[in-house]
Amino acid sequence: MNNRYWAKHPLFAFVLLPIVGLVILTIASGAAEILLDHFVFGRANNGMPLLFTLPWARSVVTGWNLAVVYVAPVLIALWVWKTGSAHNVRKGWLWSGGLMICVLGGLHYLETRWTGIKGTSTLLIGPVSDGRTALLRIAANVFLFVLGVWLLKQRRAT
Repeated sequence: MNNRYWAKHPLFAFVLLPIVGLVILTIASGAAEILLDHFVFGRANNGMPLLFTLPWARSVVTGWNLAVVYVAPVLIALWVWKTGSAHNVRKGWLWSGGLMICVLGGLHYLETRWTGIKGTSTLLIGPVSDGRTALLRIAANVFLFVLGVWLLKQRRAT
């Protein structure tokens, strides 16, 4: 896409597209966990999911879920800022896009629960149910986004 496209469609390029990207990343991560659980790792001899019985696999899935929920929104928001700044897009669009991603990133979760009982493992994707948790996550996302923008500006100034 050329500079003219970004300038003509900042709402799409710097607000809506990143939001759709975050949603797709979350859903794709959940789908990948289902595929890993059912088709790649399968079941152990006792019928338990191998993702549950292998500590390293459980740690990888948990780490990925945490990255999608806590790290990805801030990284996407910073990508919006960096890309938009490179194309001389008005800062209002960049702040709008970055803050929307931070807010929406604080409202969703992705969690895998293995109960240890055959056939009862669950994958949870959805909105955060506790308002205080959501507010803390939004505040953390916004803080990290503003800090990242400040660091990018400092880096550009030197």
